[in-house]
Amino acid sequence: MSTESAKARKRAAAPRRPTQRPKQNPVTTMKFATLLTTVIFALGTLSSLPSSSQAASAAEIDRDAKATLNALYASNPTAQLVGKKAKAILVFPPL
Repeated sequence: MSTESAKARKRAAAPRRPTQRPKQNPVTTMKFATLLTTVIFALGTLSSLPSSSQAASAAEIDRDAKATLNALYASNPTAQLVGKKAKAILVFPPL
């Protein structure tokens, strides 16, 4: 038996040590976790916003506001008198 082959068999039979990962700084790990959480939250928020196809156009908003105001004036004549004196009228969209 040669000494080289005996050494090779001894190395093959020896249990392998698990490779150890270098320890990470806890502050670095916390910063990464915070960044990842922020990115996920931002993407979730952006994906829940209405797309432009769901938003009403300016013409549709004006049409709905005028229809609502006309309905108010038809149901309450005093509102029309007050509306003529007002500098501005705020009309909320239907929810």
